[in-house]
Amino acid sequence: MARLLRQEDACDRCREGYVQLSDFMKSEVGINAMTDALNGEVFCSSGSADIPDVATCQEYITLFIPIAAPVLGDGIVEDYAAFCNALYGNICEA
Repeated sequence: MARLLRQEDACDRCREGYVQLSDFMKSEVGINAMTDALNGEVFCSSGSADIPDVATCQEYITLFIPIAAPVLGDGIVEDYAAFCNALYGNICEA
């Protein structure tokens, strides 16, 4: 039978997940993966982008993601308690 985590342990584990996600978002591998995905069928080539020209969309993504991803990565760590509480029901003290 699985041992139930104490609330603070659950919060710490959730925070660690966001730290790992942040590290990935700020890494060269992560930035390249996000850029490649958004430049392809996930966004630019899918028809869901509000830019009719795929090449222009890809240019914007290629310029924007390397700047934005590290900032977003830092933000998810700063606000981890709000994210963890929303996902798992108030496991972190706010």
